[in-house]
Amino acid sequence: MAEHVYLILGCQSSGRRYNVYDLIKDLATESDPFTLHIEEQEQSNEWDGKLSALNHVTIEPYSGGVSQITTDQINPQHTNLIIAPGLASPVDQVEAFKALVEQSSCELGRVITVVHCDQLEAHKKLQSWYDACIHFSDVCLINRGVDTTNQFVQDVIDRYKEQQFPCLFEQIFKKGIKNPGLVLDPQARRISLFFEPDEDAWLDDEDDEDWEGPQEDPYMIRLPSGTREKWVPDAQTILNG
Repeated sequence: MAEHVYLILGCQSSGRRYNVYDLIKDLATESDPFTLHIEEQEQSNEWDGKLSALNHVTIEPYSGGVSQITTDQINPQHTNLIIAPGLASPVDQVEAFKALVEQSSCELGRVITVVHCDQLEAHKKLQSWYDACIHFSDVCLINRGVDTTNQFVQDVIDRYKEQQFPCLFEQIFKKGIKNPGLVLDPQARRISLFFEPDEDAWLDDEDDEDWEGPQEDPYMIRLPSGTREKWVPDAQTILNG
């Protein structure tokens, strides 16, 4: 898993650092070290100290979103995990992440989204925000919370399964992530083709007489005004509303 870069999406207070801790605590070794990139303005919690205490894990703070991370902050000898800002546009972070990976000497790992069901149930308008996250994701880790019913969790999963999303959905119980290695396996499982080279992503379409060339990812299309055509709500406004 060395020399891969991963992006961790999810709303503030969704449990991203807890899940990252669970992912890497047994995988970080002298021969397979990790660098964890955390936005400086993220609200601190108990998992910051636990992550910092892990052997063979380097914490690399950054400020201003993924677009502000430079290639010299990406350690080519480590597995790099970037926790995206929890209140920022996930589409902006994904766009910056792709550019960063392409400029670095590392390979693309996976995009992983963390959903906290208690938070989502209390702020249902976050669903569209998470739709954008999961559109680009290979894995969705679902923190059940203490108040969430089994039916609500299943409804969240079924929402994407019915739309034939290929990403891996894993519910997080008290014992944590069942198979961290499977979650970090860099095999692509996302529905979006945004990360795929044009010659690969659209190869099968070239035999179609009506094929007009590569189509831009719907979340990346911008209007003449510069705003994105596909609207994604502002997470901070929802949480403070």
